[in-house]
Amino acid sequence: MIKLDEVKLEVDYTQNGLLFKCAKTLGISQKDILSYKILKKSIDARRKPHIFYTLSVCLTLKENLENKFANKKYEEVDYLLNFKPKSTKFRPVVVGFGPSGMFASLCLAKMGLKPIVLEQGKSVEERDKDVIDFWDNRKLNVYSNVQFGEGGAGTFSDGKLNTNVNNFTCKQVLHELYRLGAPEQILYEAKAHIGSDKLKKVVVSLRKEVISLGGEIYFSTKLEKIKCEDGEIKYALAKNVLTGEEYQFGTRHLLLCLGHSARDSFKMLYNSGVEIRQKPFAMGVRIEQKQEDINVMQYGKGYNKNLPSADYKLVCHLPNGRSVFTFCMCPGGEVVASSSGEGEIVTNGMSDFARDKENANSALLVNVLDDAD
Repeated sequence: MIKLDEVKLEVDYTQNGLLFKCAKTLGISQKDILSYKILKKSIDARRKPHIFYTLSVCLTLKENLENKFANKKYEEVDYLLNFKPKSTKFRPVVVGFGPSGMFASLCLAKMGLKPIVLEQGKSVEERDKDVIDFWDNRKLNVYSNVQFGEGGAGTFSDGKLNTNVNNFTCKQVLHELYRLGAPEQILYEAKAHIGSDKLKKVVVSLRKEVISLGGEIYFSTKLEKIKCEDGEIKYALAKNVLTGEEYQFGTRHLLLCLGHSARDSFKMLYNSGVEIRQKPFAMGVRIEQKQEDINVMQYGKGYNKNLPSADYKLVCHLPNGRSVFTFCMCPGGEVVASSSGEGEIVTNGMSDFARDKENANSALLVNVLDDAD
């Protein structure tokens, strides 16, 4: 295989157009290209109104033709998670089945360690019903809501995947998500996203795989206490929040994959003598704009309607060391109520894969520093 970088194509390019451009660049016949795969794809909107895509593509050529382009040789990398079998006397316990808990459980299950997972929220199918009931009827389930439950808060968000995308481990995550049902675009788009509608299906696929490999998942089950002796974990106590049934899991390996709003768990850890430190944080509001206005600002008037809904990122660094910035921008999405506790008012942004709703939204935040800083 060989790799071609900086392949520039019009917004309306077709597969035939892509192959024609690659063949022309290499000075070969289009028939000499046996197969291709897009490695990277981004939008170049610097020369409005001429907007185009820039791609990196790997190609398989006929016979020994690839030897002619030895300087462009490309070796595929296997990014899927593979582990040698391991064993332990006590099964590991994973607390929380959000992003970190899901992948911790998947890795442990692939090692043959049959993890036990505790998730105070419900499965994504049941959680979806609780979320809709909250949005439609204002009935909040404090254990199963936009923040708590299978998949974590990200399940009801935009599913953006553009942090450390060149990191090997992050690429492994992307390839596993694709294998589990996410759209192929997440493997090559510069600003990839899954969307809440597709992400729910991926979460279910991951859960089923963990179970098929011997893992157990206890939904609506909350970690109540950790028992330690001589500096070693002995067991974890948990309780079903619906039935009151209690469980004791003997273990020496406890992974706390808690979300940032797991207030009860943090309080329990603090009361158990675990050192908890403050760290800087940011707070703000969720703002909303017409998606069409964002498209015109980013692409120019009369832009090609086949372009995806545009996004943006803004930041202002102030002389006093503080910053104002946007975060979690959701093109073609909506602002949703996201409370996890009675009396709270919390909002978040979410969008489906198509990002085709009328409005865009973004968090507008300011960082809050320690007084000592």
